[in-house]
Amino acid sequence: MWDRYEQAFVNEMNAFAKAIKEGTETPVTGEDGLYPVEMAAAATKSLKEGRPVKIEEVR
Repeated sequence: MWDRYEQAFVNEMNAFAKAIKEGTETPVTGEDGLYPVEMAAAATKSLKEGRPVKIEEVR
């Protein structure tokens, strides 16, 4: 299953290294990583409370 993601991981690592080397922005930001965490926190809270939870509630 993970083999289908292998090239994506390689591409991201190469882009990260290039950004560091050239002093430019990385294509993936901290926000790109934070949003899935916020989604998971909202989903967990929704499950526990039995109601829809907006992401803004867990920020």
